Order: sequence, then structure tokens, then C-alpha cells
Amino acid sequence: MITICAYVLAISVGLSVTVWGITSEILPNYLLATGSSLTQTFGWVVNFIINSFFLDALEDPQWRWMIFLLFACFVLLAILFVIFLVPETVGKSPRQNLALMMGKEVLHEQRKILRKEYDIIDVEVQNPVVREDFEKKKQAYKMGSYA
Repeated sequence: MITICAYVLAISVGLSVTVWGITSEILPNYLLATGSSLTQTFGWVVNFIINSFFLDALEDPQWRWMIFLLFACFVLLAILFVIFLVPETVGKSPRQNLALMMGKEVLHEQRKILRKEYDIIDVEVQNPVVREDFEKKKQAYKMGSYA
């Protein structure tokens, strides 16, 4: 009984909550609702499968101890996945996180495709004087002092 409680506590503190945090830090706002719903649906389906398998395995005396070894292997794989494949996202914007994970070239190409598909004009100012003036006005607008 103690091991079952420890398992439930570890999942509720670790893997279950991590999906919410990583999804909200990696995805941009326009994809957040769809991405969160997909990741949570996947999480609940996996949770259902694990819990169904867990209860059946506890009834079999041979599988009773092996189920914990199997779950320990899954936890080890999850830890290795986080260590080697999940980037640090603290203090970074979703755009920076996507650029880090996908690569700047891929992100730029995807951005160009979306802009072309939805007829969004991406203005790039080539003249440094005009660019500096544009950046000053943009900063003033963000601060609320632009008239």
C-alpha cells in the first residue's frame, strides 16, 4: 500500500504536472489551446492504460513486483528524455524556445510559409536610420507613450 501511495505521489508531482508547464512555455499563444488539449488528451489516455495495466498486474503474484520494475524503467527513460532532449525554458519567450528546439532555419522557413499562406506582409527595414526610428517608435508604443 505504501508503494502505491508513493507511486501516485511521484506521478502527481512529476510527470503529470510537467506536461502543463512545458506546453505553456514552448508553444506560442495562438497554438496554446490546441497544443494543450492534444497533450492532455494523450496524457490521460496513457494514464488510463497505465492504471488499467497496473490493477491487472497487481492481481498476478508473478507480475506484482515486476510492474514496479517496469514503471521504474519508464521513469528512467523519462528522466533521460528530459535531461537530453528538453531545453531550459526559464526566462525565454516561446519564440526563443521554438528556435532552440527546431532550429532557426526551420522556424524561419515555417514562418515564411505561414505568412505566404495567410497573406501576412513581413516588413523588413533595410535602411539603418529608418530602422532605428522604427524601433524607437515601436518601443514608445509598447510603453504607452506613443501619440
